[in-house]
Amino acid sequence: MQSIDVYIDFKSAAAYLCLGPTMALAREYPVAIHWRPFITRQRTLPAAAPDETRGESHVRVREQARRATHQRYAEIQGLTLIFRDPPAPTDAALAALLAPLGNPAAYLQQAFDAYWSRGANLDDPEVVTSLLSASGNLSVDSRDYTDALADAQQQAVDSGIIDTPTYALDGELFIGREHLPWIRSALAS
Repeated sequence: MQSIDVYIDFKSAAAYLCLGPTMALAREYPVAIHWRPFITRQRTLPAAAPDETRGESHVRVREQARRATHQRYAEIQGLTLIFRDPPAPTDAALAALLAPLGNPAAYLQQAFDAYWSRGANLDDPEVVTSLLSASGNLSVDSRDYTDALADAQQQAVDSGIIDTPTYALDGELFIGREHLPWIRSALAS
């Protein structure tokens, strides 16, 4: 059976939007999905200023367009996306991905929903423990995996991961959910 490593961050709207299609891919093909943590830096939507430079205006308009695109895809999937400015850290929830989870998909769904729909603090170990429990996983203390998260982050960076979602299949990296058709084609052949 083939396997795919999928690097995600709970504060990444693109990673949230890849969850459903990636799980559908795993149901369609005999492939094991391994969800890997990757800490990203998400952009804050700058406020319009009367004296903003052309560059500042460009950054603001691009971020507005990026968010509008994510919102459009979220609506298609029936998901809620409430962007936070600034984006909140999700390190504790990511660290829990390094624990042996019996049902990582249920935990992912709980954590993404909590962050994007309810504004949950995914950097609070108690919140993470609650999400693990609600998803039928063993309660682990995500603080036990903090050092492992730093190591996993460095390994991911060293292997070329720069954003989420990133799919690693047969030594090849596919950055972005828009590559799922290529991944599907590779699995079919």
